Amino acid sequence: MALRTAQLEQALRFEAVLRSLSGQMVASLKEGEILEEVVKSLAEALNLTGCHILLTSADGSS
Repeated sequence: MALRTAQLEQALRFEAVLRSLSGQMVASLKEGEILEEVVKSLAEALNLTGCHILLTSADGSS
């Protein structure tokens, strides 16, 4: 029961992060600012010390 509660709480935190990021993306169309906030928010939501995003083109090259 405690494990399921913890999983649900984590899912709710993650959903809140996604909602917050969506609002920030609407407010700012600057790609760099959006990506910086995504990395920061994901690291915080997942209790990580850091996070990296690799941007690739449509053909999969970086």
